[in-house]
Amino acid sequence: MTPKKAATLSDVARLARVSSGTVSRTLAGSSRVTAETKARVLGAVEALHYTPNLAARSLSTGKTLSIAVIVPFFTRPSVSERLDGAVRVLAETAYDLIVHNVATPEQRTDCFKRFPHRRQVDGVLIISLAPTDEDVARVRRSDVPIVFIDADHPGLSLAHRIVVDDVAGGRAATQYLLGLGHTRIGFVGNHIGGRLYFHPTRDR
Repeated sequence: MTPKKAATLSDVARLARVSSGTVSRTLAGSSRVTAETKARVLGAVEALHYTPNLAARSLSTGKTLSIAVIVPFFTRPSVSERLDGAVRVLAETAYDLIVHNVATPEQRTDCFKRFPHRRQVDGVLIISLAPTDEDVARVRRSDVPIVFIDADHPGLSLAHRIVVDDVAGGRAATQYLLGLGHTRIGFVGNHIGGRLYFHPTRDR
């Protein structure tokens, strides 16, 4: 039995009685398409079980429709919570999430070198991995939006990072315990001075 040929964008345009360009604009969410035309195009898409060619769309729009997330040890609760937020937001878009788990300094270096380029992804989130001076220089040269979460560097602008005040947080937690009358207070955190540059532990 000969497999059924997949529907093309031209097939959708023909059934909806519009141009191929109108189909592309409709699928891209353009406000230039009227409600009536949009309904016809989406009806044709459903009737033909049309699946957009993501590779072709990437070539035409210049976007990869992918967001990379670089995280250390992503099974840790604090990291998975941050990942969950990114997953929930992107689930409402056409973007795919690509997770890169960093467990060694070599993997970290490779990720920082590969992803400041538009041909790879449309954006990068870097969680809990503070950049080096060399990394910051790459960020400044990058044509891809890169945002650091829970990672800081003096050379980063406010537009590049989302951080908490770890020093103030550590102080507030300690003062709370002192206020309860505790005098033997311990701290559990990552190894200070490790090759993955976990700064929050040092600051707290």
